[in-house]
Amino acid sequence: MTGGGSTGRLPTWKERENNKRRERRQRAIAAKIYTGLRAQGNYKLLKHCDNNEVVKALCAEVGWIVEEDGTTYRKGCKRPSASEIEGTTTNIRGGVIGCRGFHSSFRTTQSGLSLNIDVSTTMIITPGPVVDFLISNQNVRDPFSLDWAKAKRTLKNLMHLKVAIMVLNQCYIIVGSL
Repeated sequence: MTGGGSTGRLPTWKERENNKRRERRQRAIAAKIYTGLRAQGNYKLLKHCDNNEVVKALCAEVGWIVEEDGTTYRKGCKRPSASEIEGTTTNIRGGVIGCRGFHSSFRTTQSGLSLNIDVSTTMIITPGPVVDFLISNQNVRDPFSLDWAKAKRTLKNLMHLKVAIMVLNQCYIIVGSL
């Protein structure tokens, strides 16, 4: 395993140009939104304010509350409980855990910005030794009963998977050949 950002390809010249163009377009759109909010919305936004401040102002305009931690909920509704925000875990067979949680995002549409809030399930590989994962994945009793050809295919499908170590706040990518 290697460090999170150390392996990866460099963007091509065309990709860099497209990224620059996209960022300029986003900054221009954001500047128009800032100007409109200051002029018509009577929002006290700084000249070069953070995008998060604009999002909060837009959410307030359409009746949503955005808290400091990013929790978003409708005005007049109760704040979601911690278990609703963090989600509940469900053991999905085969060494996989499903975590339900909220996801909110803004998308640009032809008529402006759209706020998407949906309940999603994130699939997480059961933490622990690889052998324990393979035993659970193949539903066998011990490592001697494993089908190693199937194990090789399973692990090959997990290549370049990003692995986060929550205790150390580090992120790794699985690399190598089987």
